[in-house]
Amino acid sequence: MNLHRVRRLAWVLVASQIRASGRGAHPKKATNQPAVYGWAALVLAGVAFAVAAVSVRGTGGSGSVLPSVVKAALPFLPLVGVGTVLVAGLMFELTTTAKFASSDAANWLPLRPQEYVLASAIAVAYTYSAPLALVLGAIAGVAVDVGLGGAAAVAAALSVLGLLQGALWVEMVRAVGQRAGGGSARRGRISVLLRALAFVVLVVVLELAFNPVVLLDSLSALQAFGHLTELLPPFWGSYAVLVLLQGNAVAAGLFAAGTIGFSLLLLYSANLLRQHFWSVAAPEYHFGPYRYGDPHPALRALGLSIPERALVAKDLHGFGRRREMMPMLLLPVVLLIVIFLEGSIGGGGIEGVGLMIYAGWAATFAGLLIATTSLGQERRSLWHLYAAPISAREIFRAKIVAALIPAGSVSAAVALFVGFLFRAGALDALGLGLAAAAASFAVSAWGLGFAARYSDYQERPRPQPMRPGAMLVAVVVGSAVALSILVPATLGLVDGGAVAAIGLVAAIAFTVAFGATGWLWARAGFVRLMREIPF
Repeated sequence: MNLHRVRRLAWVLVASQIRASGRGAHPKKATNQPAVYGWAALVLAGVAFAVAAVSVRGTGGSGSVLPSVVKAALPFLPLVGVGTVLVAGLMFELTTTAKFASSDAANWLPLRPQEYVLASAIAVAYTYSAPLALVLGAIAGVAVDVGLGGAAAVAAALSVLGLLQGALWVEMVRAVGQRAGGGSARRGRISVLLRALAFVVLVVVLELAFNPVVLLDSLSALQAFGHLTELLPPFWGSYAVLVLLQGNAVAAGLFAAGTIGFSLLLLYSANLLRQHFWSVAAPEYHFGPYRYGDPHPALRALGLSIPERALVAKDLHGFGRRREMMPMLLLPVVLLIVIFLEGSIGGGGIEGVGLMIYAGWAATFAGLLIATTSLGQERRSLWHLYAAPISAREIFRAKIVAALIPAGSVSAAVALFVGFLFRAGALDALGLGLAAAAASFAVSAWGLGFAARYSDYQERPRPQPMRPGAMLVAVVVGSAVALSILVPATLGLVDGGAVAAIGLVAAIAFTVAFGATGWLWARAGFVRLMREIPF
């Protein structure tokens, strides 16, 4: 293995990621240099270290509490390194658009597969090192003051190794996922369902693994199997720091050596997966009987014209084909599963009316995400809409129907979920489903209004369909609109009587008011957008 080649390739991967993110492509610009991530991590670690050290000395000494706190925190740092890269890799690296996720260009370079895997893992770990640097700097600032600087240095080294381990896990999942994504045209809906299931399971596991509610309530149960975790390689880095704090340097060295060996095993496994799933993407052609187009009778029943039906069908098909759309569609499902498991495992969570409102909000959140990203996902192909014989108002109607169909499906699923959870009657479940559908309509209209004005059409490795500031405002406005409809409707379903009548009237009034204003505002935005090409 040529380490110089690995270093150069890692530099190229980080540089290409920075320069394709919309900051400009000038190679001499300081913010376009890969060193910007390293300097950011060093600055964060230095500031956190200084603030922690000054704060400890300003409180009048270390006392008897701080050493215990530091000894409890240091063993978790290697796991923080692994978790940071896994979470960031799941949310950003595994949802990279297919254009930038392809590794076909490396087929033409004088590289070995293990060199590419190691370079890519180093680039991922280096990119997401800032959060670990912040935590490490804060804990090290206190550790040095209480005389645990040596243990903090060992924990820092193992944490960096944890970053690499997390990046290698991401590489293994990405190697399998790229082949699955490339083969989706052959396997059709099965591949889409498998990717969706894998995404939900992975997000839920990671969320629960780093959820303080679940960790604290599960601590007593895990203590009974404490010695069993010593046999699990992912925990060896933490045990190395733990036994070092207990004064057993020999055992610490053995656990550290085992961590290094486990990292090499991950590198070997990632290399095998990359070799197995890495092949030049050959073009495929499928010939069938000639057909002008699908008439889409279900969409025709909604009163949509032929161009509108074609645009809705295109968007619905794109939800399964585009990797970056998967998290947006499945995020409400993940939110519901996590809050339910928190209540089941930890004994806490949201209950009663609060859970019903939360479930309804999660259902409307799907419509909000789809609506706000409906134009940005077109990116440079937006000009096709300008060239097509379709008006701005027809585009708007097609986009809002494309957002409401999956949002309505999620609303129905939420109604069944809540009805099963609370053993509610059919009318209550139906009422919550209708309230969520009404809120989805109003929220989708407002989301399309933001999309028509603040969408981002640039091609990026990490999809950014809307400007970040506008996206934040859209989430706040959409959540406020959804809650203004869901809260009175849910309270009316639960309480009944006069409260039910008041809640029903208030929910209908808010739906009509916010839905109508959002509809008019969004339609005006689409009319203005289609007057001139925005790029």
